Amino acid sequence: MKIEMMSKMEWPLGNSHPLVNEEWDREMLEHFETGDVSYMRALTYDEVEDRGGHGGHEALNWVALMGAMKGARPDYVAYESVPEWITGMSYLTYPGQK
Repeated sequence: MKIEMMSKMEWPLGNSHPLVNEEWDREMLEHFETGDVSYMRALTYDEVEDRGGHGGHEALNWVALMGAMKGARPDYVAYESVPEWITGMSYLTYPGQK
């Protein structure tokens, strides 16, 4: 049996979250770019699971990176929803540290 996840943009068998949630991805990027630590600290695992879709857990790595960069604000480069990979791809750069 072939399951067409891509055409429906959602997981099969009743799982409710989208394969890629571009709205949430862009919301997260905005908070990263502004250095909104309080927003990141308030995230719950369930929210990441529900709203982040398949790639949501990668955002947790970015939260750790945010802490490692000690408040430096990144520059937004690009974002692209890539349903074929079941994730969104985004790029931020951090300016050189003194």
